[in-house]
Amino acid sequence: FPEDLLLKNGLSLHDLKRIAGGEPVNASFRHLIRDLYERANEYRLKTLQVIERISPFMEPRYRLSLEIIFSLYSMIFEKIDPENGQFTSEALNATPDETRERVLKTIREFN
Repeated sequence: FPEDLLLKNGLSLHDLKRIAGGEPVNASFRHLIRDLYERANEYRLKTLQVIERISPFMEPRYRLSLEIIFSLYSMIFEKIDPENGQFTSEALNATPDETRERVLKTIREFN
């Protein structure tokens, strides 16, 4: 995490280590995650615009690969809940079944 954002939210590396160790997530950490989530969403939307712009120039197999990669990224992004979420590996990592389903869905919807 960027040090300036930690300071802005009144957090230290010690606080992060405690949260990573299983201590409850506090309001300051949720605010930090909300800030990072909003920034990531801006880049996610810009990436989607770029994908839409370049897709017509790509061969279908490369376009499908790019869509699968972006879909898998989106799946993890959608798991982040700054307000109520738990930020554990179990909460944020996709299961093999979820990954398989997401890839198959992307392939089925590919045009």
